[in-house]
Order: sequence, then C-alpha cells, then structure tokens
Amino acid sequence: MSEKQLFSSAEMDAIKEISNIGMGMAAADLSDILEKHVHLHVPEVKVVGKNELAQIHSKRDVISICRQAFGGSIINGEVITVFQRESYKILVETYGYDVHEVEQTEKCHELILEIASTLAAACLTGIATQLQAEVHFSAPQVVCLEKETSVFTELFDQRNANWGRAILTKISFLIEDEDFSAEMLVFIPESSLTELQRKVKAILDEL
Repeated sequence: MSEKQLFSSAEMDAIKEISNIGMGMAAADLSDILEKHVHLHVPEVKVVGKNELAQIHSKRDVISICRQAFGGSIINGEVITVFQRESYKILVETYGYDVHEVEQTEKCHELILEIASTLAAACLTGIATQLQAEVHFSAPQVVCLEKETSVFTELFDQRNANWGRAILTKISFLIEDEDFSAEMLVFIPESSLTELQRKVKAILDEL
C-alpha cells in the first residue's frame, strides 16, 4: 500500500506542515527549558512498513535509545529517542546532576529518561496543538545505553509490531555550541490513521 493510497498528496503535505509547525513550537519550548538554542532539521514525514524500517534504520553506531508510548483523542503511538554516543551527558548541569554521579549507570538512565521525556512532551504537544487534540504519555523506558547497535535491531528485528503501516515523523535535534545530537522517531500506527485523516481533511476544508 503506498502513501497515495493512504493519504492524498494534499493530506500528506498538511501532515508535514503540521509536524513542521509543531516542531517549531517544540524548539522554542526546549530553548526556554534548556536555556540553550535548539536547532531542528525540517522533519521528515513518510508512511512506512516494517520492511522499510529495516532498510532505513539498520545503520550501526554507539547509541542510547529511549522509548515512550503516547495516546490521546486523535493520535496514539510511540516516540523513540536516539542519542548519538554520549551526547546526552552535555546536559548534566542543565538537569541538576553531578558530573561524577552521571558516570554511574543508574544516573545515566535517570538523565536519559528526563531528557527524552522533555523532548517527547515538547514535540507531541506541538503536534497535538496543531490538531486541537489531547495527548498523554506512559512512563519512558531505556532500551539500551551506549551500545553499538541499530534502532532496527533493538526495537523491530525481534518484535512483532501490531501494525502493518505507520506514519513516521523523524526529527533531528542539535544544540548550539554543544556536542549534543539526538533523533526522535514518532510512530503513528494504522489504528490512528483514520481519525488523523478525518482531522486533516477538516483542517484543509477550513482553508
């Protein structure tokens, strides 16, 4: 099934614009929270299946991964935050941690969970605001810590996804003057696509 069969080109453009505006709102919120300038690349939005995930997320590197489910009145899904190497340690002082304590695995987990929750809340709230929807989150979970692996290996290779297709929004974060980089993958599965399409059509009709 192709993107055109799931959504019209106008609907996909609207979803991309909603994500883009939402991410801009998130960047502003994050800059205030972190007291640092946050750069966002233009979000990539596409319809994907498990086979496509194997192709685009199998690159191995030293990464840390956190996952968090979300749900609401229109969209449900999962947020996956990927930190490149030890970049998250740059934000130790911002989150009130002692630099020596964060060398402990337990403290690394706590720091990653806090940063990932901040990113997820800012991003999904930005998108939900554009959709005039509510959103809530489950507790985040550290999948792996500073491990040479890939997103596909850790999250999808041995896991039976309960969806055949999903909308994937990919957002890349950089913090000015800091060696911090993270990537957020927002999955909205088939179960939410009908309601999402209904809302997007209503937005387009109002234009």
